[in-house]
Amino acid sequence: MAAGLFHRLRLREGLRHFWRLFHPRRWPALFGLTVLCLLLQENYPFSDFPMYSSFAKNSYYIYLADGKGEALGTNQFGLTTPGMKKIFESKRRAAIRKDITAQEQDPFWADRAAGAALLRYLEGLPAVQRQVPSLLPGLEVRRVNLLWKAGRVEATTRIVAQRP
Repeated sequence: MAAGLFHRLRLREGLRHFWRLFHPRRWPALFGLTVLCLLLQENYPFSDFPMYSSFAKNSYYIYLADGKGEALGTNQFGLTTPGMKKIFESKRRAAIRKDITAQEQDPFWADRAAGAALLRYLEGLPAVQRQVPSLLPGLEVRRVNLLWKAGRVEATTRIVAQRP
């Protein structure tokens, strides 16, 4: 009983706070601020997003494909796409730290090592072990390199690791 009363009092106080914030006497100020923002648009110092001010000339993403080459959603493995890329990248960095000289003979060595490590990581995930039929046979890790060239994006895809 007391918990219900406390909840109703908190709700009532929240509504009062909301009303104080958006009381009609404040509408001219809110309207003026909205018009000012629309007029100023994206001009410094009102909005400066350095993370979008320039783009790298190259980037990449990875994805998983089945034995037929069809892309698979990472949610089937209990992962997110950015999370999977972070795992791949950490495995890649670890491989490079382990053997820096191998990169000189084969520039894709670290990618293949990271792809194989990612496949081993996926094998241990509970979401993968519960899948019937298994997603693992023929599973491929593919890397898509994106390159900004002549005003357009060029994409090249490579299989970096594959399960039998």
